[in-house]
Amino acid sequence: MVTTTWPPIRGSVGEVLQKATGKTLGELLQTRILDPLQMKDTHPVLNSQMSGPILHGYTNERGMFEDSTFWNPTAFLHSGNMNTTVADVATWMRALTDGTLLSKEQSTAMLGPSTAGIGPFTKDKFFAYGVLHDNAWIISNPSYGGYHGAVFHDSETKTLVIVYVTLGQNTPDPNTNNAMPAGTEIATMLVPNRPPA
Repeated sequence: MVTTTWPPIRGSVGEVLQKATGKTLGELLQTRILDPLQMKDTHPVLNSQMSGPILHGYTNERGMFEDSTFWNPTAFLHSGNMNTTVADVATWMRALTDGTLLSKEQSTAMLGPSTAGIGPFTKDKFFAYGVLHDNAWIISNPSYGGYHGAVFHDSETKTLVIVYVTLGQNTPDPNTNNAMPAGTEIATMLVPNRPPA
C-alpha cells in the first residue's frame, strides 16, 4: 500500500460548500464520499503530514533537484489535499465513472459532453468534471509537486490502469506529466482494439 496525493476537488468550490453547509470540506468529503465508498485509507489533510509507507516525490521545478514529499499543499487549499492509496484511487475512479453516489441524471450531467465543440473537443473526446473522455476511456492526470499520476478507466471493459511516478534527477521538464505515456502504453496493451489516444 503506497500513499500518494490525489486531487478530486478544485479551488473555491470548497469554500462555497463550507459556507453553504456550515461544515468543513473534510467533514463533507468524509460523510458524503469517503464513508459511503468505504475509502478507509483516504484522509483530507491541511498540512504536509502523510501516512506511511509513502512514495517520495522529487522535482526540479525550483531550479534544483529536491525531495518534495512534505511540501505543504495548503497553498492550494481545497484543491484535493487528501492522502490516499492506489486502491482508494481505484474505488474513487470506479464510483466517479459509474455514478455510484449520484442519480443517473446527475451522473449524466456531470460527465456529459458539455465541452464538445469548444476548441479541439469533439463528441468523442471532451473534458468534463476534471476528467478527459476519449471515446470509452475516462482519464484523469493529477499532478502536484513532483508527483504525476495517470488514471485510465475504460467504461466498456471496466479496465482500470493507475500509474504514479515521480521525477528523476535528469527529467527535462518538471511540468510534463510523465505518468501519461506509461498509462497509455499499459492501457493499450490491455485493450489493444480500442486504445486511448
